[in-house]
Amino acid sequence: MSRRTLERHLQSKFAVTPLQLQHYARIKNARKILINSKQSLAAIALECGYYDQAHFNNHFKEQTGETPEAYRHRKLDRLKN
Repeated sequence: MSRRTLERHLQSKFAVTPLQLQHYARIKNARKILINSKQSLAAIALECGYYDQAHFNNHFKEQTGETPEAYRHRKLDRLKN
């Protein structure tokens, strides 16, 4: 199966592109790390495959509606209470 055929099948079955799936997987991984570690945002960005923290922040906010730092604080506050 060619790459393009795979992309079309993915798009028709799940209504997402391979790039969108990749972004989803990166953000899902980042969410886990944000809650379970005290790593800096820059370190998390690199670990999740982003070029830099700004790139990571932009994609994270697009996907979740909040910054990585705000997400971390909100989740950790809930765990404390």
